[in-house]
Amino acid sequence: MKVGKIVYIIVFCCLCAACATTKNTQANRGFHAMKVRYNIFYNGNNAYYDGLRAIQNAHTDDYTQVIPLYPVSDHAAAESSASQMDMTIEKCRKAIKLHSIKAKPKPNPKKKRDPKYQKWLQQEEFNRAMPNVWVRLGEAEFHKGDFIGSIGTFTYVVRHFDYDPVTVVRCQLMMARAYAEMGWSYEAEDCLNKVSPDVLPRKYAPLYAAATADVLMKADRNKEAIPFIKIALPAEKRKIYRPRVEYVLAQLHEQSGNKKEAVNAYKKVIRMAPPADMDFNARIHKAQLQGKSSVKPLLSMTKQGKYKDRLDQLYGAIGTIYLQAKDTAQALAYYQLAIEKSTQSGMPKAQILVRAGDLYYEGQDYASAQPCYSEAVTILSNDHNDYARVLLRSETLEGLVREYGVITLQDSLQHLSTLSADEQMKVAELQVANLIAAEQKAEEDARLAQREADNMGLNSVNTDRMFGMNNGSGDWYFYNQQLIKTGSQTFRKIWGSRVLEDNWRRASKSATAIISSDLIGDVDTENTDTLAIEGDTISLAQAKPTPVETDPHKPEYYLQQIPSTPEALALSDSLIADAYYNLIFIYKDEVLDTISALVMTDSLASRFPNDPRLVDVYYAWYLTALKNHDIESEMRFRNLIIGRYPESAQAKIVADPAYFDRLRNMAFEQDSLYEATYEAYSRSEFKTVMRNTQYAEENYPLSMLLPRFLFLDAVATARTQNQDAFIAKLKSMVSRYPDHTLSAMAKDFLAMMGQGLESQQGAMTSDLAELRGQTQEEETTDETPKQFTSDTKLPSYVLIATDRTDEETLHTILYEVAVFNFSQFLIRDFDLKPMPVFADGAALRVCGFESLDEAIWYMGLLQNNVDLMYQLRDLNITLIPVTEPNMSLLQQGFTVKEYFDFLQKSKIDLSSEKVKK
Repeated sequence: MKVGKIVYIIVFCCLCAACATTKNTQANRGFHAMKVRYNIFYNGNNAYYDGLRAIQNAHTDDYTQVIPLYPVSDHAAAESSASQMDMTIEKCRKAIKLHSIKAKPKPNPKKKRDPKYQKWLQQEEFNRAMPNVWVRLGEAEFHKGDFIGSIGTFTYVVRHFDYDPVTVVRCQLMMARAYAEMGWSYEAEDCLNKVSPDVLPRKYAPLYAAATADVLMKADRNKEAIPFIKIALPAEKRKIYRPRVEYVLAQLHEQSGNKKEAVNAYKKVIRMAPPADMDFNARIHKAQLQGKSSVKPLLSMTKQGKYKDRLDQLYGAIGTIYLQAKDTAQALAYYQLAIEKSTQSGMPKAQILVRAGDLYYEGQDYASAQPCYSEAVTILSNDHNDYARVLLRSETLEGLVREYGVITLQDSLQHLSTLSADEQMKVAELQVANLIAAEQKAEEDARLAQREADNMGLNSVNTDRMFGMNNGSGDWYFYNQQLIKTGSQTFRKIWGSRVLEDNWRRASKSATAIISSDLIGDVDTENTDTLAIEGDTISLAQAKPTPVETDPHKPEYYLQQIPSTPEALALSDSLIADAYYNLIFIYKDEVLDTISALVMTDSLASRFPNDPRLVDVYYAWYLTALKNHDIESEMRFRNLIIGRYPESAQAKIVADPAYFDRLRNMAFEQDSLYEATYEAYSRSEFKTVMRNTQYAEENYPLSMLLPRFLFLDAVATARTQNQDAFIAKLKSMVSRYPDHTLSAMAKDFLAMMGQGLESQQGAMTSDLAELRGQTQEEETTDETPKQFTSDTKLPSYVLIATDRTDEETLHTILYEVAVFNFSQFLIRDFDLKPMPVFADGAALRVCGFESLDEAIWYMGLLQNNVDLMYQLRDLNITLIPVTEPNMSLLQQGFTVKEYFDFLQKSKIDLSSEKVKK
């Protein structure tokens, strides 16, 4: 019994001795390596792989674009792994804290000449399991989305584990990926270039190839990434990731035009039994690449129940096949079928809508293109490559369709005004009947949808839609921009554009509804397209008092819209003329459809030959012809302007062949001429003002600065002539430029003189600039100047300022300081905030100090770090410890020199030795 106790005591003592990290023995190293590998690191590793699965589950691929090689590139999905990765980080830090062996072992005299042994003695870490712990720590930070933090960890490992080339290579590859995720392509490629092929073990070649492919793809160099993906693919054994890599390879082959290789790659993806979405999209893309021979298989897929929610993609794929075969009619037919069969508003539907819209647009069927673009823009994200183009076309065509709707509506109403009262009543009653039928159909559809939802066991309230879950986001409706855009578009489609106000549904608050042209019969619009637009809100409400009837279910609601007086008919004509005028410039300058724009010009001229805006239209066409060197069109519109509007400013311009040469000179001359005119006005040289104004008016009648010349000329007239001449000049200016900002001032002068105020003659008695300067001087004198505070117990910062302003310098400082903080502080962390504009350069603000003394201590650590100062040696760095109140003064005009002078006068010691660590 005593012998057993002695054995237990001996074993216990040995274990206790082995647990100490201050001793470096073989048993000690073996014990701590085993403790890390099979306890702490094991648990952290399990949490890490759980986090990877969480990212995979949270990520949804957009197969309309090249999918990312790694799901972590979806940064929103990466956030879903935060709890698991935090667990991994905690376990890794615990392992480092409890089991890191930095103590040197007792040297073996017998191996003092062994270089391998001597190199081993020089290393910093002797726990052979610790490199994996450090690498896993960085990988956990990376997959959590903390790319800057992971770079700091990997940099630390590269510096302190340089004796382990495999660990260094792993860290360099992960750093390259982290830089690529942040969009720093230069830094990512620099990290890859630092990987030495001589020390790269063969088994890590696929890892290097995958990282290189990822960096190249994020730099939009997809074709260059193909060879590297081919190298990485055979080594990828994970069932989840292997189909993804093969699918990316297929997409890159397809993008580069290598159809044969792309088809083979898609076939391999299908044989790997990938997730359902990937399998379906692989089949779709393979079919599109194989051409018309795949139409029948795709049509057979449309009859399979498992694809009932993917009919839009199937029909869209068939449409794309016909489009590739140049059969646009069949392509449009299948695209339209795809849109009708769509049950989900996702990127596949947006892609079909855009393709259909483009075909309609190219065929000049703008009425059909507009709803396609309008719906697509509500689905596309703001950072999508095609978003800006689609949004522009949607807005342009929306305006075009709206103007056509005005013409159609007003022509229809004018036609109704020629019918008898009985015929008008029949049209109105039929409109009411159609409205009631439409409402009943909508109610029936709603009941069927509700019944279907009840059969599926769903609640009557679609909470998924409310919270945006159908769109891959858990945001509440009003935080989800895609849902807001969709809702806004749907509202405009039903109600039109409404002012945000109370009782917006009332007819008296907005325009009344359109009377369908289908109920009226054929209406002669004189060379205009009768394009019906549902839900249009334009009417003759402006020409009538508040409508008597506001219920659209009564015939009187529609009868009261018919123009029945000469005034109402005149207003209707003006609305039509405005629509034609707007359509001319929409076609000409936005849609770039010259033929349609000319047709609208002819329609405006034929229906409203006395419209005063025709001269502006002809002049715009004249300038376009001049720009395009179209001599025939130039002469046509020149003759129209001179023949019909001989007294206009445009006629004087087109009749003068040297005008445009003078206009080009005016671009250089007008600013100096106006400046000289204003200086002459300030010196009371009123004759010079009048002479310069006359010169500008004769030579540059369309100059943008002419209203300013005219205003100065009017004031000069007031100073040299009688009040009547002054009033005449002001009225002339207001009539010629009613919307100019100076016209508002001219109207004020006229109003004051109408109330008895008389203009004063003689020289100027004061100068506005001098008066403004005196006011500012008085304000400066009255204001009590703010002062720096000497209180050092306030929250403080350290500013690392530089006289450079380029973004690369600020990134360099941020990176180096982040690495320094990580290597110095294991527990405490400081926030780093770039200040692109500070003093005469830029600065990095280090936050989180409780007092100025603590900030000074930190500044001393920076100054004493030789590596950091060496890295920043060429950036002209200035370190500034500052409290929060003093920081605000530095941002309000006080200089850094003034602040340091204040510190010196206040005898605030900037040495860090007085502050204990």
